[in-house]
Amino acid sequence: LASAIPGCRSVTVTEGEFPSIALVEFAFSDPLAVDIPITDLPAPAKGRLSAGITEHAEPISLLNYQNTLVVGQQGSGKSNLLWTLVASALQSREPFKLWALDPSGGTELFELIGSPIVTEYAAEPHEMRQLVHHLHTEMMRRAKVMAGRERMLTPTDETPRIFLVVDELIRLMNNLKGEKGEPNYNQLWVEILSM
Repeated sequence: LASAIPGCRSVTVTEGEFPSIALVEFAFSDPLAVDIPITDLPAPAKGRLSAGITEHAEPISLLNYQNTLVVGQQGSGKSNLLWTLVASALQSREPFKLWALDPSGGTELFELIGSPIVTEYAAEPHEMRQLVHHLHTEMMRRAKVMAGRERMLTPTDETPRIFLVVDELIRLMNNLKGEKGEPNYNQLWVEILSM
């Protein structure tokens, strides 16, 4: 239908207030083309993080204890989503640490170097292997502490939530090949992702 109307980007049809009535919306511009300051996003419910809004100005939030993988083409907004989640975590005042793995050699996440919100940063292969080992050790420690209890972590100063940012997952996997006698870092990574 949108292609039949000059300049129309999309058409959305939803149920109306009464039976046999439909609401038809025509979009002639991209409602998401304008940046929205994080402070203008609605505050999420407790236990959730703001992720943005839909083209209909409805809030989107994620559970803040789930593992979340963000995938998309270059320029699709992955970084915007990440920074929105980090800003939401800052606003929630829950303790968290931001760890960054940048296998592109510091080309993507270099602005994080020295940031007060970044606890761990690695761009060189040996640094990334150390960070993955450190993260695996921490996740195993947390698993022991939580054994027999609920699976959901309640962040504290001693056990803050960990945001792990990985730019270029495939490059990371290639960089995790250690020397003979070292741990199997790819296996550690798989175990981390399965927790």
